[in-house]
Amino acid sequence: MTEDITNKYYKRHQRWSDKAINQLFYFNNLQLTLSVGFLAFAFDKNEFKNICFEPIKINWELTLLIISITLITFSVILGIVLNINRLVDFQIIRHINQVRYRVHKYTNATLDEKSPEKFSFWKRQLLIFKKYKKINLESCKEYNSNKIEINQEFRKMRNISHNLGIKTWIYTRNQSIVFCFSIIIYFLSIIM
Repeated sequence: MTEDITNKYYKRHQRWSDKAINQLFYFNNLQLTLSVGFLAFAFDKNEFKNICFEPIKINWELTLLIISITLITFSVILGIVLNINRLVDFQIIRHINQVRYRVHKYTNATLDEKSPEKFSFWKRQLLIFKKYKKINLESCKEYNSNKIEINQEFRKMRNISHNLGIKTWIYTRNQSIVFCFSIIIYFLSIIM
């Protein structure tokens, strides 16, 4: 029974390690593709030579095009922030699973499984900029002598990962909405 749980944690750790590597690869390709695609699609120097900022003489076609390009740019920025958020989240999840595996392997103990705490909106925004304390192998091996400290650190990591996951879904939704609005406004600029 104990060996089954240890194998389960090891497989989970391997799976999240693979996801972290794949996500980094995806992030790099996405960033390059979006940058090149955005420049090729939206920006035409000749279109922007006729910009006029007089309130009486508004060129709605050009104005809507500028709004669309601004929204597409914002969508690209949201996509990049989203991918950075996911990379940090995958790194923490990988570490959580590694700690679970190590503690169970060396002490047959299982770690915290309580529901994570949901942070405030502003606290979630700062999560990707912080450096997190990691639980090392020696601490995992000596789990029985410092259970309280390891459980507290482990709980913090789980809370952070949970809140990064919440941010991922919010950013995904917001990026999709902004991208859809930019496409609609772009088509409006074409038909005007």
